[in-house]
Amino acid sequence: NNRIDNLQLNAIASAPVVTNGNATGTVGNSFSYFINATNSPASYAASGLPAGLSTNTSTGEISGTPTVAVTSSSVNISASNSAGTGSGVLNLTINQAAQTINFPSISTKTFGDPIFTLNATGGASGNPVLYASSNNAVASISGNTVQINGAGTCVITASQAGNANYLAAVDVNQSLTVNQAVQTISFSPLPSKLITDPPFTLNAT
Repeated sequence: NNRIDNLQLNAIASAPVVTNGNATGTVGNSFSYFINATNSPASYAASGLPAGLSTNTSTGEISGTPTVAVTSSSVNISASNSAGTGSGVLNLTINQAAQTINFPSISTKTFGDPIFTLNATGGASGNPVLYASSNNAVASISGNTVQINGAGTCVITASQAGNANYLAAVDVNQSLTVNQAVQTISFSPLPSKLITDPPFTLNAT
């Protein structure tokens, strides 16, 4: 019996064997990956994780919400038991996050209306939202203010650049219609005249 017990103990007493892995995440999105190891690990570890990720040493789960993009990172992973430690590599990629622009529709304007402000909001890159007009004869833009230059229609485009962690936002277009201004004539009633009266001047404005 003692011999059988010793054989069983020797079979169990082997260091974990860790499987190399590959995983992909995205900035700002929840991430989860479990270290895969044989021989009943008692604890796990990982080093070189991108910001926002951590390891549960009891379960081997690498989780969290990454805050930086990583093109390709070799994370050292390991699992341990009483017999020793096994190690491997997790090839980890954290992609840039998408960002969006919220650009409300623009109300119809009339030629002669004052300068007005555009109020689009962008994504988490922190870069400013930039604007462009398709027809400066109708409307020109400086910063986020619009100057009406004439009647007609144009398209105003809002854009936002990306950075190391965020992709450039998809451009958003809004149509601007500028109606012709209304004009009026002031023309006072004419007094009665005789056929013999001399020519006289009309004074409409």
